[in-house]
Amino acid sequence: MSTWRMTGTVPKQKECVVTFERPLSSAACQQCGFELWEPIAQSTYTSLGLYNDDRFPGRCILSLREHKESLEKLTVDAMVFFMRDIQIAMKAIRQATNATRVNVAILGNSETHLHAHLVPRFPENEQFPDCSPWNDLRPKRKLPCAETERLKNAIFGHL
Repeated sequence: MSTWRMTGTVPKQKECVVTFERPLSSAACQQCGFELWEPIAQSTYTSLGLYNDDRFPGRCILSLREHKESLEKLTVDAMVFFMRDIQIAMKAIRQATNATRVNVAILGNSETHLHAHLVPRFPENEQFPDCSPWNDLRPKRKLPCAETERLKNAIFGHL
């Protein structure tokens, strides 16, 4: 029989105070070139950006600021911080968009840089509410510039 053991500390609630700030720049990862389309905010560990897709207004990507290629390569502490930031961003997106829920997908099929897709869902308004964004048959278009800025500011305001 083999045993599997994880090491690391899980921060207590009071240690999990997170501050998201406006990004100073939209710098690409030095190792792989991964870059957010429409930067919104950054914390100590992650960057949040709008994925400009009019089928899912408010869709975002949250990426680690440090280059990592998979969840299994994260320390326990880094995993806790990444998941904590995902949770905070999900709440901000849901509040900013009035989405019924926010789906999370961490794939790594096309981009090696570890990131999470945060997809607000509006099943009552979607033609294909059971489809993933990658299988949605509606044409994918960018949001108008004014709507892009409104969403970025609304999401930032709820962080």
